[in-house]
Amino acid sequence: TRLRTSSPSQSAGESMRVPPNLVRGEAAATTPPRENAVSSFASRAGAHPRRHALPLRAHPRHAGPGPVAANERIRSLSEVVKHATKPRVRQLNIELVELLAKADDELRDVYAIGIKTIINDSDGPTAQVVAEAVMEPLAAASSASSAEGLVMQALDLLGSLLQRPEVEVAPELAKALLGSFLAQLASSEPAVKKRATVALGALSPHLGDALLDNMVGSILSTVGKKSAAGNATTLVQVLGAVSRRVGWRLGRHLDAIVPVLARSVGDEDDESMHSDEACELRETCLHALESLVLRCPSEVTPHLAEAEA
Repeated sequence: TRLRTSSPSQSAGESMRVPPNLVRGEAAATTPPRENAVSSFASRAGAHPRRHALPLRAHPRHAGPGPVAANERIRSLSEVVKHATKPRVRQLNIELVELLAKADDELRDVYAIGIKTIINDSDGPTAQVVAEAVMEPLAAASSASSAEGLVMQALDLLGSLLQRPEVEVAPELAKALLGSFLAQLASSEPAVKKRATVALGALSPHLGDALLDNMVGSILSTVGKKSAAGNATTLVQVLGAVSRRVGWRLGRHLDAIVPVLARSVGDEDDESMHSDEACELRETCLHALESLVLRCPSEVTPHLAEAEA
């Protein structure tokens, strides 16, 4: 694959356009789809007009076939982020997310790694550009109606993006993300629930007081229901993840949180609490209580007797 640069007469949109064969998930006869996808993006987006070509070690032409080559091409996206203009980075991410939503499992993995590379290697202003380009489509992809593989990738990418301190989230988008993440806690797939838990923890600093209250209230009302008994560990893990990010803001909810955690710890003399699931729940509750004590000590002090009981 040759490195292609845009001529001064080409628009940003033309230089960033993805070949039709990639949209259909096809590839050149001698190149596996996974490598072709990454190589195309690296070569088409990797150079500013007339300058900033990719370094030799990351150049698709020198990578050769195989997984190592694909990894080299993915790493070359770091150079794209460093040298490309913000409109170029924005357009690249828009196309990556579009392809992520359409791709099969193999190519979806490539596009997700590419987006995550850009998220992790962007400076502060560029991270906000990336967020504005991908957050809404990823929020739609994380909905319960999406394919499971797409949901997991979207949750993973959103969790990474929301953990960037430079990223700002509009209130309406934060509300949409909250609804999508909470819905995924009811998934039958542990991997989906785990990613939703991480994403909720990352989202919590971006929530206003009203939305944070709604989230905590929803979790507390659900964890006490018999129908949620099998999901109690996940819900308690969410409380722990949120407390690690915004611990002091949970102070006003401790009257409700601590009794739920204390009940979930259970009685060691109760034989029904000796199962693997009960032991996992107990450990999760203790970690959540520890997090609350460390992050809002003054607020939790009045509740320590109940927690110790």
